[in-house]
Amino acid sequence: MNRKLLNKLSITFIALALMLMSNISKATTYTVMASGNWSNTAIWPGAVMPPFSMGADTVIVPAGDTLTMDVSVSTGVASIIDVQGVLNSLSGIALTNNGNITGNGVMNIDHIFMNMGGLFTFTGNANANMLTMTDTLTTSANIMVA
Repeated sequence: MNRKLLNKLSITFIALALMLMSNISKATTYTVMASGNWSNTAIWPGAVMPPFSMGADTVIVPAGDTLTMDVSVSTGVASIIDVQGVLNSLSGIALTNNGNITGNGVMNIDHIFMNMGGLFTFTGNANANMLTMTDTLTTSANIMVA
């Protein structure tokens, strides 16, 4: 390889590494303050809702609260959804998991996509109209697929 090409590849690699590190460092924890829809800023601290496509963020649904997904949500490989209360979705709304879904509450989701590498350490009751998996699922949760 000539020296110019090697320098360009090195610079590209460094730039990519810095971009990835900056995304990880922007991880935010969002805890539901009251029951309501995902897109309702009033239920999130500071009126800032989590992104629909989570990078390295954590969403916590405390016991006693119900969070309703009125938009499809996708977790990134470093993100967590911790359901201690209830996580519902409207009809036609999907939860795509590339990260970790955990907790011991209740989930009522129209369509759950479990992608390779996504973890499901959830131990509560999960109900779905459709479950699509690209990998083996090992869980102690009670999963009901309609």
